[in-house]
Amino acid sequence: MTFSPIVLIVWFLHLTRLQGAADPEVGCKKPLISTRIVGGQPASEGSWPWQAGLSVFNITFCGGTLIDKKWVLTAAHCFIWLPEGFNKIFVGLGDHQLMNPSNTSEKFAIQQIIIHPQYTANDTMYDIALLELNDTVEFTKYIMPMCLPESSVKFPDNSSCWVTGWGRTASKVDLKPPQTLQEVEVSIINTDLCNSLYNMLNVTILPHSPIRAGMICAGSLKGGKDSCQGDSGGPMVCQCDGSENWLLTGIVSWGLGCGIADVPGVYTSVAHYADWIQLHIPHIKFSECPRESNSVGHNTPLLVLFLISVKLIFF
Repeated sequence: MTFSPIVLIVWFLHLTRLQGAADPEVGCKKPLISTRIVGGQPASEGSWPWQAGLSVFNITFCGGTLIDKKWVLTAAHCFIWLPEGFNKIFVGLGDHQLMNPSNTSEKFAIQQIIIHPQYTANDTMYDIALLELNDTVEFTKYIMPMCLPESSVKFPDNSSCWVTGWGRTASKVDLKPPQTLQEVEVSIINTDLCNSLYNMLNVTILPHSPIRAGMICAGSLKGGKDSCQGDSGGPMVCQCDGSENWLLTGIVSWGLGCGIADVPGVYTSVAHYADWIQLHIPHIKFSECPRESNSVGHNTPLLVLFLISVKLIFF
């Protein structure tokens, strides 16, 4: 069997492209089932397969993000009410409408809750916690983990990200039946600007310039796009520029009101706590946003040698 030079060259380019790109990790890519609706609208089923719901007595009180076959990442403040030894919290995965459970959803008991040791209930710092599930999760198209960012990853100001959850749709408005998962597009807001906005509010319970290390400000300065009560612990995910990859950038943490103009929401920075996460899950992998590159360009010397070989063989 013989091949024409053109066929061999096409094969070479395809091979070098595959060699130049790492295999995508489960959950890094945009889900196959995906329709985005801007402005705090119901999400399509399966569009956010890493979304977790924390419930007690069948009432969902916080969100979370599946990051591994046995681990969920959430906010520490979700557990400040927790009596010692309380073991009635469950983690739901694959849920879409809380009042209409489907055969795509699974529920897991929690083996252990690991709260950041420096977290205290009277401060907003270190608002991060890990939940180890008692059973291993089987991944499906409705249940997949989200990729974690390397500690060096920082999405620039004005980056567009998405927040999801089953929380309130306004400060005093509960999510209406059948309680469909909500999604909202938010923008990352400059930290100095965010601190200036909060300082103008003169809220006595907050320190001056309350957006500190390990926090990300996001929302819309016009208001109307935000996370709210009940979304706590849930994911804020951002898409790498020029890529199909998504990373878990933030955890819904705190804010004043919901969707108020010039009062953005505040999120725990996942990248900031990468070392702490790996301390408890040594095998966990972290990702960077892929750099835009030309696979052919990186392999130009090899391509030249290959073309010389083709010429020697066929000409």
